[in-house]
Amino acid sequence: MDNRAITKIQAIVILVIVVVAVVASTVYFVTRPPEKIKLRFAMFGAPPEIGVYKDMLIPEFEKKYPNIKVELEVYPHDEYLPKMMAEFAAGTLPDVMKQMDVQIIAMVKAGLFRPLDEFIKDEKIGINKDDFFPACWKLPGLVYNGKTYGIPIDFLTFALYYNPELFKKAGLDPDKPPKNWDELFSYAQALAKVTTYGFSIPGWDMPWFNFLYQAGGTVWEWVGGEAVGPAFNKPPGVESLRFLADMIHKYKIAYPNIWGETPPLTLFAKGELAMLIDGPWQIAAIKMDFPEFVGVFRTAPVPAGPAGPGNCLFGSAFGVSAFTKHPREAWLLVREITSAENQRNWAIKAGISPPSRKDVFSELIGTEPRFKAFVVEPEVARTEFYIEKFPAFRDIIISELQSVYNPKIMKDPKEALDDAAARTLKEIFGK
Repeated sequence: MDNRAITKIQAIVILVIVVVAVVASTVYFVTRPPEKIKLRFAMFGAPPEIGVYKDMLIPEFEKKYPNIKVELEVYPHDEYLPKMMAEFAAGTLPDVMKQMDVQIIAMVKAGLFRPLDEFIKDEKIGINKDDFFPACWKLPGLVYNGKTYGIPIDFLTFALYYNPELFKKAGLDPDKPPKNWDELFSYAQALAKVTTYGFSIPGWDMPWFNFLYQAGGTVWEWVGGEAVGPAFNKPPGVESLRFLADMIHKYKIAYPNIWGETPPLTLFAKGELAMLIDGPWQIAAIKMDFPEFVGVFRTAPVPAGPAGPGNCLFGSAFGVSAFTKHPREAWLLVREITSAENQRNWAIKAGISPPSRKDVFSELIGTEPRFKAFVVEPEVARTEFYIEKFPAFRDIIISELQSVYNPKIMKDPKEALDDAAARTLKEIFGK
C-alpha cells in the first residue's frame, strides 16, 4: 500500500472521529436538562399567607416553569425594610420582593426596583392593568415618574363593623347604619345605653387619618408636589381628634383603645362594644377567634364627615429587583403571584384580605359579602400621608394620639397635635 492510500485512510478515520465527536456533543447538549435558574423571593406576612405561597403557589409555579427554582425568604414585618436596604447596599437583593404601602415609595426612590412596563405591555407575558381596582394603583411608588414598579396584590381600607342585635335593643334600624358624624355620635349615645360602649376605633394613626380627611384636612403641607411640613395640626385635624376625644372622655360613649388594654375586637365580639371602625383583616380574625359571632356582625362604609367621605388606602404589591440577572423570569413569578388564580387561593380560600383584581373580588363577596363595605372610589381613597420617612413619623403621631385617648392622661387634642407637629418638623423635615 502506497503512502497516498495510507494518508487517505488516515483522513477518513480522522473525519469519522470528528463526526462522532460532534454528534455525541450535540446529543449531550440537546438531551441534557437545562440548567435551572434560581430566583430568591423575599416577603413578610401572616402564617396563612405564607402557607399559600409555600404550599401552593411556588410548587405550581415550579411545575409550570421547570427550569426555575424559587427560594422563599420570609422576614418579620419590622425587620423587612432594614434587611432589604442592607441587601441593596451589598448588591445582593432578592430577585422578587414584596412591597408594603409605607415602604414602597422609599424603596423605589432608593433604586431597589426596576420598571416593569416592558413586561406589562408584552403581548405574550403581559397583564391588563384595567383588571385591577383603579384605587390600587394610587399606592405611592407603584407608579413613579410615569413608570410602574410594582403590581398590587390586595387593598386595605376601613369600614364600620356593627352589631345589629344591639341596634335593635337601642331602637335603631340595623339596615340603616350611620352615614355621617352626627348619626355616628347619636347612634353611639343610644347604643351606650344598652351595652358598655357605643363606638371605638383602633388607637393607631390611619384610623384617625380617616376622620382628619373627612374634616377636610391633610396630613402634610404640600408645595410643588413635595411634602414640606405637617398640616395635621390645623383646624380640621384638631376638630376631628376632639370629636373622638369627646366621645371617649366627655360623653363616655366610646372605648379608649389604649396599648396593652383589651383589644376593641374582643369587646365587639363579646357584645360589649356596638360599633368599631377597623380593617378587613378583622373578618378573618372573628372567624378564627370568635366563631360564635360570625353570623352576627355586619359591615358598612365609614360614616362621612363635614367635608365628605375619606378613607386611608394601603396594601401590598410585588416588584422585581433592580439587580436581578433574570428579569424576565422574575417578572413571570410576579405575574403568577398577582394572578387571578393565586388571589383566589389566599383571598377566598384563606380569607386574608380583599384582592386587587376586580373579578376575584366579585367572587369573594359572593362568599363573604361583608367585604363589599371596604371598596372605595379612587377619589375617596387617600394616600397622601405616605412619605419616605413615614415609618419614623408614625412613632411620633401614635404616641400623641395615645396620650389623647388615654383616660389617665387626657391630653388636649390641640396640644397633642402641636407637639407632634413640632417634633415632626425637627425629626422628619430637619427644620
